[in-house]
Amino acid sequence: VSVLWATASDRGVRATVVAAHEVAVSAGLAYLEANAGHTRVGRNGVRRMVTSGFVIAQFRHRSARSTRPGERVGDPQLHSHCAILNRVRGVDGRWRTLDGEAIYRHAHAAGALYAAVLEFELSDRLAVSWAVPDGRVPMREIASVPGGVIARFSLRREQVLTHFERLLVEWTAVHGRSPTRAERAGMLDEATVRSRSAKRKGNETDLHDHWRAQLTPGEQTVIDTVTGCQLATDGGRMPAGSVKLAEAVLGSLHEQRAWWTRIHVFAEVARLVQDPTVETIELEVERIIAGCLDLEPDRDHQYAQVDKTKFTSSVIKAAEERVLTAAGQPAPWKVDPLVTVGLGDDQVEAVGAICAGGYQVATVIGPAGAGKTTMLTAAAESYRHADRPVTVLTLSAAAARVVTEETGLPASTIAAWRVGQVKLPRHGLVIIDEVS
Repeated sequence: VSVLWATASDRGVRATVVAAHEVAVSAGLAYLEANAGHTRVGRNGVRRMVTSGFVIAQFRHRSARSTRPGERVGDPQLHSHCAILNRVRGVDGRWRTLDGEAIYRHAHAAGALYAAVLEFELSDRLAVSWAVPDGRVPMREIASVPGGVIARFSLRREQVLTHFERLLVEWTAVHGRSPTRAERAGMLDEATVRSRSAKRKGNETDLHDHWRAQLTPGEQTVIDTVTGCQLATDGGRMPAGSVKLAEAVLGSLHEQRAWWTRIHVFAEVARLVQDPTVETIELEVERIIAGCLDLEPDRDHQYAQVDKTKFTSSVIKAAEERVLTAAGQPAPWKVDPLVTVGLGDDQVEAVGAICAGGYQVATVIGPAGAGKTTMLTAAAESYRHADRPVTVLTLSAAAARVVTEETGLPASTIAAWRVGQVKLPRHGLVIIDEVS
């Protein structure tokens, strides 16, 4: 979208993209205000109070931070910063702070709604087609925009990710485990801040001229013809009320988590439904939630926080039952544990459980620095001495590199196994790092 806005020769197209962006931003903010624009009152903030709404200062920016200040302008990135005042006026006339937890809970869904409305508006106004996203990048891109152009204008992203990978390797080496989702998010924020250059005073030159100058004539022609599609596609969106939509939403949730809230469902529906209005999405959320299992029933309408209620599905419950059942099954073989010099009593016991404990699954729990790596190396060596294969899976590529460096065992990511790049061994040992 930003590439189209930045490099389209037609000023009308560029203005239309900005207008669609503003509509989408307004939709996201309206959702956030409706669902998180309250304050809390009572002892420990136990009760929500309706307010008169947000006070917002909004700034629209045109570009990302330059990776080489003074040498080139930043990559095109049409976006808006929305600073929300941490004060709202309750129905009793008093000004109080916002419920900050609610803001953070609903931020992802607000972003998903923004993306859905932006797609809808651009499809309606410019008749663009959308490519179906692959599993790695869930957001849709406008079809036919050259991938080389997108990569050329993604230098800031690459800069952040390169810094993030370094932080991830350092963190894993220090803590001896893979970071949690929240810890990874914190590192990504840190990488964004650490890697950015200082801002420079802007100028009055036309950035669009700078950006178009980086295109070949052929690339410019392609970008100028992505609008006005006679048979525009919607990137795989599905009609509301369909079985296919409900299955796709639940399938996506199953891939991401063992439980979810209405907010998670809202974000997935917004990403997949054909008519992404708030009313349509909310109806679909309730339809899908009706088929889920409520893990935390709360019938107190005055104090219940429905957006925090956790749900799961019979599919997840059945999967958990299979894992628990398998964990209790006797192992079809045992290998003789090789106890090397220097192992502590707890490490010796752990090696014995993995090699000859009698069960198909063995769980090893220990804090960083407890010697898990040394213990796993001894267990793996025991299996290899018995001519049985060993495979190690980790959550991240950085963690896999650390495991390989510290143990000498080839390690791959769980994601690589899921896409068929790694085959699990038969009659061998599978070590899963940070399985919790």
